[in-house]
Amino acid sequence: MIRVSGPDALSVVQKVFTPASPQKAPFPARKALFGRAHHPDRPSDPIDLGVLTYFNGPKTYTGEDLAEVTLHGGPLILHTFLQAVLRAGARLAEPGEFTRRAFLNGRMDLSQAEAVAGLIFSATDEARRVMLRQVEGAMGRQASSMRESLLESKVLLEASIDFPEEAEEGEQQRVRGLLGETRDQAARLLKTTRMGMALREGLRVVIAGAPNVGKSSLLNALLQEERAIVHETEGTTRDYIEGTLNVGGLPVKVVDTAGIRVSADALEQEGVRRTKGLMDRADAVLLVLDQSRPLYPQERTLLEEGGGAARVIVVNKEDLKIDPAFHAPPGAVKVSARQGTGIEDLKRAINAAFMGEGPDPDPEKGVVISLRQAEALEKVRDGCTGALEALRESGWPEVAVVGVDEALTALGQLVGEVTGEEVLEGIFSRFCIGK
Repeated sequence: MIRVSGPDALSVVQKVFTPASPQKAPFPARKALFGRAHHPDRPSDPIDLGVLTYFNGPKTYTGEDLAEVTLHGGPLILHTFLQAVLRAGARLAEPGEFTRRAFLNGRMDLSQAEAVAGLIFSATDEARRVMLRQVEGAMGRQASSMRESLLESKVLLEASIDFPEEAEEGEQQRVRGLLGETRDQAARLLKTTRMGMALREGLRVVIAGAPNVGKSSLLNALLQEERAIVHETEGTTRDYIEGTLNVGGLPVKVVDTAGIRVSADALEQEGVRRTKGLMDRADAVLLVLDQSRPLYPQERTLLEEGGGAARVIVVNKEDLKIDPAFHAPPGAVKVSARQGTGIEDLKRAINAAFMGEGPDPDPEKGVVISLRQAEALEKVRDGCTGALEALRESGWPEVAVVGVDEALTALGQLVGEVTGEEVLEGIFSRFCIGK
């Protein structure tokens, strides 16, 4: 499908599409027309047969006149027709330009526009469900609710400043209640950041451990396919291998890495260096141990080391006899990668290690899906907190108004009412061309 948007959309498609049946109005709005797609100067030499639908603005995706031509899906057909459209006066869209125009023309707020890319690239059904609610305006509705409370608070505060003699009893208590509710609402949304970012970006989980503990077998068991080579010889994995799976609705990229040991050849040492780099950048690390032998010194070191990533200790080879000198660390998940036992327990442990044990956020009430949204909500929360502290400590509404204004400005940033050009460039550059 080729989409054309803008004030000249109709004149462009009229040059490259001829309806099969004569029309009183050649291109009636919101009606599918069957016909021939062709070059502007060769209407008798069709590129393909297809369907055109013309939509007149402003009630379109972009808020502008918009035409869509659907052809057969061959790359040559689409490429040839795209060249015809460009010769007819159109230009190629920038990444995300259709959605950017929708935002600039008031068809959606910025939180919805961000979610469009998340919806397109959803890797799990849960991610799709959450992103769809964001596209439908879940975050925008939360922002609107907070804005109403803040505006009412500001009106009451400004009135008490301008007409202190007419201020009624209980008005300041009403302001405190409104500000407290808004602060708590922003705080609740901020708690969804971890899940929202994980659903949009996916988690990166690194499988680490000494050579021959079964890391590659564990990757294969998690993915339920033979992705990694499994061999009893130590050092078989010298570079990282990865695959993607669904863990409790979260898209997770699992990476099998080279075994960590002190003595190794130069090639394997490079693999170990890459492993440690991946561990430093991971969201979670699966540290795999072999219960059929005692722990190596480097494994004890790995167990003692901290790090920013969540960690799950995996005791593998449960199908083999446990070595008397081996003692499983507390909270370890026992599996047999070869037989596939304990894998579901491991998936639950990965989810719990990253997300915690709290209740899942409700997508209907908004989910934070970007650092930009989180930063804006932090400012809303902090502005409300500052205003409440000003009222509690001094009772001066003039000081409290400053915090309310800061929160209102942050809400404008959240939905795109107050947004710099560089922010828009950063958001829409991540889109594909067609959106």
